[in-house]
Amino acid sequence: MKTIIIVILLVFIILLRNDGLTSKFSKRSYKKVKRYSKSSIDNFIAVCYETNTDDEHVQNLVKMFEKNNYNYKLIGNGEKWTSWYGRAIGYMSYLKTLPPDTYVLLCDGRDVLINENSKTFLNKALRLRQKNNNQIIIGTEPGCCTGNSSAPYKAYNIRPGEDFIGKYMKQQQDNAKSKNVTNNFYYINFGLIFGTANQLYNFIQILDIKPGLDDQALAHKIYYEHPDLLFLDHNHELFSNASHINFGRVIIKATDNLCYFKWDPSTNSFMNNVTNTHPSIIQTPGKNWNCYKYLIKKLLDEPLYYKSYNIKPPPVVQPPPVVQPPPPVNKFSNNLQLVKNDFNTTNLYKN
Repeated sequence: MKTIIIVILLVFIILLRNDGLTSKFSKRSYKKVKRYSKSSIDNFIAVCYETNTDDEHVQNLVKMFEKNNYNYKLIGNGEKWTSWYGRAIGYMSYLKTLPPDTYVLLCDGRDVLINENSKTFLNKALRLRQKNNNQIIIGTEPGCCTGNSSAPYKAYNIRPGEDFIGKYMKQQQDNAKSKNVTNNFYYINFGLIFGTANQLYNFIQILDIKPGLDDQALAHKIYYEHPDLLFLDHNHELFSNASHINFGRVIIKATDNLCYFKWDPSTNSFMNNVTNTHPSIIQTPGKNWNCYKYLIKKLLDEPLYYKSYNIKPPPVVQPPPVVQPPPPVNKFSNNLQLVKNDFNTTNLYKN
């Protein structure tokens, strides 16, 4: 009887101890799993809407995606381009196929360059989200706003001049200054966006974009009404943009103030000279092709780049020809010319 009681007590004690260990282990395991899921590349995809995936710039982007280990998806190939309305519909259709918590990068196709690998991008993006209430991250640029003066925004009660300048632009300027931003990257750029599939689907849905309208212009209105939805990357930590206010300017040099990036060999990536940050992705909108070429030459230094722009690759430096040493001269030769040559050298025969 005593033996039975002792055995029961021992089993009870073991169960209690195991429960405590299990509780502690579960807590640690959850934290580890949580950290792992935040940095998991398997739960992240880059999505680009492009009606012609054979375009040379799109192929460049694909090469950069693959070089930097991005999981990516090109959608819209072969479809008729119906402007930003068609792209918004395409995005929404694809986002619905993903698990709601999938991390998604929505990006333009023909003027986007990858500056950092997918792991660096995702870790940086998630840190920014954690600091900013898990908001959607959207890029910024110095020029506002595309399509705001010609498209029919009456249905949205938008007065193109007064509302964009007096309300939307001022709000974004004030927002940047309140965060001690010292650059002029104030305004929303719809070409680079990061969030979960569910967030991005809902965001595009509330844009309520109609044919002929501009998603970027509508995003200004939504941000004015719901500033808690978006985090504007004013300091270009994740997304950078080589846009400029005067799109018609002829670029004389690729390294002028319309292409404010410098190669940093210590990180093997470009640094934004204005913000002193290393953005993961850079966009060169407004047909800023000189800047694009300047950047891609470092980011994608392979034959495809030279083929795309009809630029001759750097000449292959041939090794210098091997010079065979002259045959040894017979110091006792009867040939007078050889004797003369021999005495004109420093290698004189010595006894």
